[in-house]
Amino acid sequence: MSWAQRHGPVAQVGIEGTGSYGSGLSRFLRAAGVFVLEVERRERRNRTAAGKTDWLDAKGAARAVLAGEVRVVAKAGNGSVE
Repeated sequence: MSWAQRHGPVAQVGIEGTGSYGSGLSRFLRAAGVFVLEVERRERRNRTAAGKTDWLDAKGAARAVLAGEVRVVAKAGNGSVE
């Protein structure tokens, strides 16, 4: 969180996999008052064409959130299944 705040105020974050491998980060950010959105994986053909790197995925997720293309609020992680 301190790393992200060094780049400016953190109002919202897009995370892929908030119900699985991103759940811990999602819960942490929500507890800190950050609005968390679920970012869907890019289509397979787009991932293959552009290459698969964490940097490209993060950049794509950030652009989608900033452009308002992501509207799915992340799972709270406090239901009976979690």
